[in-house]
Amino acid sequence: IFNSLLFFIARAIAVYKSVFVAHFFIDIEHHLLLDKLNIYLLLIILPYTITYYPISHWLLGGVIGFFGPYIVGELYFKLRGIDGLGGGDIKLFGVLGVIFGPAGVMLNIFLSCALGALVGIILIALKRLDSETPFAFGPFILIVAAVQLFFPEFVNQLNPFVIR
Repeated sequence: IFNSLLFFIARAIAVYKSVFVAHFFIDIEHHLLLDKLNIYLLLIILPYTITYYPISHWLLGGVIGFFGPYIVGELYFKLRGIDGLGGGDIKLFGVLGVIFGPAGVMLNIFLSCALGALVGIILIALKRLDSETPFAFGPFILIVAAVQLFFPEFVNQLNPFVIR
């Protein structure tokens, strides 16, 4: 049983990595985070999270991860008349909320926005980006998520939402 569990965990990690890499390059090239990949990732992580975490972790995390960015995106659209956040980004945050729970997805939203803003400012300063140029946000979400998944001890040092 132990070997079977290790095999399953190794395959799940390979799936995370594969979906993250595919999302990363597709978003950079085409500015899309595909629903099929988000659904696939959700189907892979859902049995694990339902088994090992309380419902408050994965359900509330998914709700916060989806509806927080969705509401912000809708408000931005109403104010500016343009989409500020794509549907794929919103769905990816929802899936990550299932994995990371409420505190983890809020941290991902904060850190991915900070990382995206930092890179955006640098690109604007270098005259490689302007307000009319589309800017893929998914890679920043994925970079932060990868660090959260594979280096959780480091992330916990940064997480203001974790009670120590």
